This record gives sequence, C-alpha cells and structure tokens, in this order.
Amino acid sequence: MRFFLILLVSTFMSTSFLNAQIILNAESLRVTMLKDKENWAGNAGVSFSYIKNTDEIYTIATNLAVGYNGGENLWMIISNLNFNKSGGESFANSGVQHLRYNREVNDHVAIETFVQGQYDKIFKVDFRGLAGAGMRFKLTKPRIKNDSLIEKNRIYFGTLIMYEYEKVSELDMAIISKDFRNSSYLSFSLNPTDNFSVISTTYYQPRMDLLEDYRLSSEIDLTFGFASDNEKEGESFWDKLTFNISFSYNYDAVPVTSVPKTQYSLTNGLRYNF
Repeated sequence: MRFFLILLVSTFMSTSFLNAQIILNAESLRVTMLKDKENWAGNAGVSFSYIKNTDEIYTIATNLAVGYNGGENLWMIISNLNFNKSGGESFANSGVQHLRYNREVNDHVAIETFVQGQYDKIFKVDFRGLAGAGMRFKLTKPRIKNDSLIEKNRIYFGTLIMYEYEKVSELDMAIISKDFRNSSYLSFSLNPTDNFSVISTTYYQPRMDLLEDYRLSSEIDLTFGFASDNEKEGESFWDKLTFNISFSYNYDAVPVTSVPKTQYSLTNGLRYNF
C-alpha cells in the first residue's frame, strides 16, 4: 500500500519547465551503484514529467545502470529511454547509452574514459556521439573515527577532452558537426544520514577551437530511502527502494535555431538498487 501511495504522489508532483535536453549525470549513478569494491551493483528507475513548450509533452523516463567495481578498475554501463506523448501522438523518441571506465592511479587520481550515444527527436538531435578521455581528481580525504575510516562526503574534479559527432535537424535540413570539446566537471556527494543523500554535478563543455560555443549544465539529485532503523541492510525490499527528486539546468550558447538556449527541468521518481 505504501508503495502505491508513493507512486501516486510522485506522478502528481512531477513537473518540468521548458524542453530540458538529456544530460547524463553519471556521478549520481556512480555513487548509488558502487559503494563496495570487488562487487557488481546497479539500479533501475522510473520518473514522470510534464513539459510545456510549443506543445504539451508527457514523459515517462526509464533508466538502467549496471557496474562493476574491481578496486582499481571501475566499469559502468548506463541506458536511459524516454517515452513521450506529444500532440496526441505517442512515441519513444529519446535515449542515451553510456559506457564509462575508470582506472585508479592512487587514492586521489584516476584515468577516465567514456563513449556515449544519444538521440532526441523533439529537440532536433538525430544523433550525438561522444568519446573522451582525461583525468579525475578526488579533492576530499576520509576522516578517522574510532580507528575506522569514515567517508560520507566526497568532492571530485574532472577534466577530459572529447570528440563529438552531431547530426541535428534545423530548418528542414540535416546539419552535421564534428568538434573537439573540453569537458570539465565538479561533483560532490553528501550523505548526512543513512536514508538521505545529495549529489550534484556541474559540467562546462566549450569547443576547443571556438570558446564562445559552450555548454553549461548542472544537476542536483536528492535521494530519500525508506529503510527503518530496526531493519538490517539488504534484508528488506524498502532498503533498496529510493525516492528521487532531480533538478537540472542546461545552457547551450549555440543551440539549434528552434530550441531555446536555456532549459531546465524538475523531475521525480522511484529507483530500485540491486
């Protein structure tokens, strides 16, 4: 009964403003997925949104993330798919597939590579392919309490060079661009309690040959758990279920003509961690 009540509330609370471009926040998935080394982990989620722009768009977004933390090596595979209804027509028109690999150099430095493919027909992106590599730096240290290491809060900075192939539809024409971009980000995760966390990542992605052409995006994710104090971790369905509220802000200095430069969205939904 509690599950259906939460689902009903999340459906009516979910609201989006403007046409928020798909931004893959791998950092929030990384933190929720991979808490233990030498272990497989993942999560599956669903969220609901309503967008009002030139038309009314109803969206159900699904996501699946699976990863392996092998200590020095970390792998993640992430897939998001959005089902939309616009102008009385139903279709599945946007999705992201993402593969990321980290190789730990030491406790504070890692080599990071990724490839990503995405499409979003409502927002004129027929296909966007990305491939990049760079460095990731951990800016915080665990504290010691009662002879044990405690690390509830983490801050990371990353900087990568990525190649972007993009095909967009603009004024009934297909436009193809091939560019190199820098992708720098600052990410933090806060865990004030066992049942509540805050994860945020901000990206800055300018073209290497034209700095005026840049993208700025920021996402903050609030996660609420349902486990009670007397439940042991891993023994209850509620231990693995979370309610998530996410706010994203995106700015593209040189967007497709019919798409606004600024986009933001507020969504919420349920996520099951396994």
